[in-house]
Amino acid sequence: MVVACGVGEKFTQSTEESDARDTTGLSAGVHDLSGLNTFTLSDNTVSILLSVFNSSGEVAGVLSLTDPNGDNLLNQSPLSTYRIATNGFGNILIPISPDHSVSSGTWSFGTLNATSVQLTVRKLSAGSETLTVRPFLTGTQYSASDLATALSAMETIYENAGISMEVESVTVLSNSAYSEVTADFTNSTTAAMISEGDAFKANLFFVEDFTGDNAGLLGIAAGIPGSLGIDGAFNGVMIGLNGHVSGGSLLDQLLGETAAHELGHWLGLFHTTEADGSSFDPLDDTPTCPTSFDSDSDGIVSIAECLERDATNLMFWAGDSAVSQTQLTSEQRHVLSRTPLGQ
Repeated sequence: MVVACGVGEKFTQSTEESDARDTTGLSAGVHDLSGLNTFTLSDNTVSILLSVFNSSGEVAGVLSLTDPNGDNLLNQSPLSTYRIATNGFGNILIPISPDHSVSSGTWSFGTLNATSVQLTVRKLSAGSETLTVRPFLTGTQYSASDLATALSAMETIYENAGISMEVESVTVLSNSAYSEVTADFTNSTTAAMISEGDAFKANLFFVEDFTGDNAGLLGIAAGIPGSLGIDGAFNGVMIGLNGHVSGGSLLDQLLGETAAHELGHWLGLFHTTEADGSSFDPLDDTPTCPTSFDSDSDGIVSIAECLERDATNLMFWAGDSAVSQTQLTSEQRHVLSRTPLGQ
């Protein structure tokens, strides 16, 4: 399971002057901050997502995010390690761990290559709303009924973690160009497909397969997190169906776990352990599997090598139909229950 993300290492401050828009005490929903560098939050804000877009597909991201106390959170752990920037899109979610909460007052920020800046705001209490999931299906090889068991497995994983979920009926996309797509969310065809999703729903796109070197890929998310609440090319995840076939049949449980895993990325969860065993998520209570567990010295920590560590966690870097990966920790639930989608 792979997520589309990249860590920005060299940023340049943007210094646009503020205009006359009122960004004080922002309400729930999405607010256009393009051309601005401050916003003000009231004391009942649960989470925020600051999203930066570049219409030309250049790498875009958040350079700084300074809270009302004057602390640039990107200079502090864990956000200092998790500055995400990708082609066309980058963002910062608060909270990505229990280490930070959203305080009231005036915030300031700086951006990299921003042609548009949007802020998604969630108000009221955490964990009390239902996450609405909208599944899509492309191609003619599979039918909507083929996804039923997998979607039920995904829903069970989240509801066992205390995340209420409403899964809508599968929407079939008839455009034949969407049957097999590139895993690049800036590709025009892929972007057009993802743009079929709804802004405030979790959009899952089940495609027959991915093109080129990504054929057989299990799944990929548009970001960590994606553009929650904002329509466009980064508003969902893709799951490849052909990568979940064995003996001519779909592996329903693995398919459900992949959908849940990529949805976890899209809502703000990182891999508990990355493939080389040298980097981990920002959460204190997730077990990890460092390089020392690479018993065959092939440079990869495998599921078999990490079974006593985090291989059964939903957000381990790899998937396998022989191993159930459904576990979520308290801090993972903390992030999920505060998603800005919970309006």
